[in-house]
Amino acid sequence: MEDLGDGPLGPSRRSTHRPRAEQFVDDYYERHYASVHGAGCLGGAASVMHKRLEHGRGHRDFPLTLEVGAGRFEHYPFVTHARKRYIATDIRVPTENPVYQSVLAGSGPADLEFRRSDAMSLDLDDESVDRVVATCLLIHLPDPFGAIHEWQRVCRPDGVIDMLVPCDPGLLARAFRRGVSQRVARKHGVPAKDYVLVNAIEHLNPFNRVLTLVRAAVEPRRRLTVDYFPFAKVPSWNMNAFAIMRIDPS
Repeated sequence: MEDLGDGPLGPSRRSTHRPRAEQFVDDYYERHYASVHGAGCLGGAASVMHKRLEHGRGHRDFPLTLEVGAGRFEHYPFVTHARKRYIATDIRVPTENPVYQSVLAGSGPADLEFRRSDAMSLDLDDESVDRVVATCLLIHLPDPFGAIHEWQRVCRPDGVIDMLVPCDPGLLARAFRRGVSQRVARKHGVPAKDYVLVNAIEHLNPFNRVLTLVRAAVEPRRRLTVDYFPFAKVPSWNMNAFAIMRIDPS
């Protein structure tokens, strides 16, 4: 068995507990994610992405909105369209998050509820959701093709699916991560090697693979559009930071 030494994943002897890589990532999200990504220049960049995902949807009415991979409810404050229910799901329970605690206590937003759920297998009826939202999720999933089929299963025929996908590992995305994100993480106590490792573990799919699989998974009754940012007229994942993929009725 390979010896991993005394690095962040610990010694290599077999453990009866959770896989070391999974625990390492969970520890990062619990201890560092909010401080690294939620404020300063990274927080500002995240706000741009969240606002872009909502562009053009604010005037609509989506009575039941589902967000998959909701994390710590980072996207929820940017949603302005009318709705009766907003179901936020994630495979991790944000136990210490104040929004989650308010939802548990019954004092949170009236429309908001949280369900622990795997985005690949949703406990929802067929054609029951008016809008599906996913921010930075498809690059993390082992089967984007299957995920798109699952999200279309729960989405009504006249519903929409909106996905924010980082253009990773494009030139612009890599430059930003190395020149900005990695430095910010280091200022918050995350060694560069640990930040690189978290991304290596979590980012399973390059953008071009995600786009190919999404295109292949879209049902005939629906259509896909892809909008790049910041250079919308340059449809290149190497030259852009992220893209908004929208699945609408044909």
